[in-house]
Amino acid sequence: MKISFIILRVFVTALAIISMLLTFVFGYFLYQRAAMDFNSEGNYFDGIVTYHQQSITGYGVCFVISLLISVFLFFIVKRTYKV
Repeated sequence: MKISFIILRVFVTALAIISMLLTFVFGYFLYQRAAMDFNSEGNYFDGIVTYHQQSITGYGVCFVISLLISVFLFFIVKRTYKV
């Protein structure tokens, strides 16, 4: 097995792990924002910071994109480690 293939396999595995972590982070933020009680103007004030309801859409898009990238990289890693 060539050394460049091993380096590429390690690199893709690291990218898959980072992408999975980002998916969990975006999912957590999406869940937190979706659970907030927004007013009629779409704002939530917790005493320090004002959150906007439109952030749910942004976190949702980031979550879906990172999820798709994670699934894609998972299948690439699974295929490269197949003997």
